[in-house]
Amino acid sequence: MNEPEAAVRCAGVRHAFGTTRAVDGVDLEIRPGEVFGLLGPNGAGKTTTIRVITTLLTAEAEQVSVFGIDVTRRRIDVTRRRMAVRRRIGYVPQQLSADGALTGRENATLFARLFDVPRAQRTAQVRLAGRYRARAHDRIGLAGQAGAMTLASHQRPHTAFSPPRA
Repeated sequence: MNEPEAAVRCAGVRHAFGTTRAVDGVDLEIRPGEVFGLLGPNGAGKTTTIRVITTLLTAEAEQVSVFGIDVTRRRIDVTRRRMAVRRRIGYVPQQLSADGALTGRENATLFARLFDVPRAQRTAQVRLAGRYRARAHDRIGLAGQAGAMTLASHQRPHTAFSPPRA
C-alpha cells in the first residue's frame, strides 16, 4: 500500500535576515493528520520556518513542499504554486497585525489578500469577519482575533499553522 503524500516536507531550509541566519538547514516531514510541534527558544527560527512553509517568506532550500506542491524559488511558476499552497492551508500568526496602526477591517482585508480570497468575495468575507467579532468576544474572549480566525476558517484548509503564544 502506498504511503500518503507528506502534508509538509522541508529539506535544507535556510533563511537569513541580512547577515543574521535565522534558519540553517531545517529538515522535516509532517504526514497528513499528524500533530507536529515546532519547539525551541526565542530566536531559534520557529516562526521563520513556519513563514517559509506558509510561503510568506522565500528561503533557500533543497525542497519546501506542501501537499506535494513545491514552492522553492528555483521553480519558474513559483507564484502560482505559492497561491495554491495558501489556498490549502490556514495560518493564524502569533501577532495578528502586520502593522500595529492598521484597523481590524484593514487587517482582515490584508489577510484576505494574503490568502488569495478572490477579489469579488473579499468585501463580504471582511464584513462577515466583523459580524463574528462581537459573538467571539462574548463566547470565548477573542474579539481581537475574530477577523483572522473567520478568514482562516473560510479557506477550508487541509492543515493549519498557529505559532504558540509567548
